[in-house]
Amino acid sequence: MPTLPNTSMGLVHATTTSPPIQTAYLALWSYLCHNPGKMRVDYGLKLARIVLWAKPDMVVLAGWMHIVRGLFLEMNSNDDKSLVSTGPIPIVNIHLTLAGQFDGANAIQRGYKAFQHGEARCHGSLHHQVLIKKDELIEEHGKWLHRVEWEIIVEATRKVTNRFRLLLLEGTNLA
Repeated sequence: MPTLPNTSMGLVHATTTSPPIQTAYLALWSYLCHNPGKMRVDYGLKLARIVLWAKPDMVVLAGWMHIVRGLFLEMNSNDDKSLVSTGPIPIVNIHLTLAGQFDGANAIQRGYKAFQHGEARCHGSLHHQVLIKKDELIEEHGKWLHRVEWEIIVEATRKVTNRFRLLLLEGTNLA
């Protein structure tokens, strides 16, 4: 798989876990500099080809810092007949901030500072599944989203409750 050197902690963690998780790195800026005349849309196609070539069970976008555009998602539904896929690949996107808060670089530091100065009520992280389904009726899509929502609500409630109990047991002041 084509890769460029990168030392992001997500890639380091993925490659040093047991068993190692296959990773790839293709920086937008680097791609555009090394391919004069190419545009962001070409980068998205190249990125999608790298992902589909690897035939992953899942794609995790961690520390990504830019939006995956429509062509990448559409290729994920495998319109490129030169690549064989068994179906859509689940894509999980992880953000170090809540939706609409502190996008881009240094999100943790900016969020922390804003919270400390009373400029933000809270600061947290967010993860979500990215999905595109072509030719699906709105009723089917709505039913699917509600099933996912109900699973997420139960799991999130369980996690928050367990963390809250742990903090109480540790004697942490939650006020």
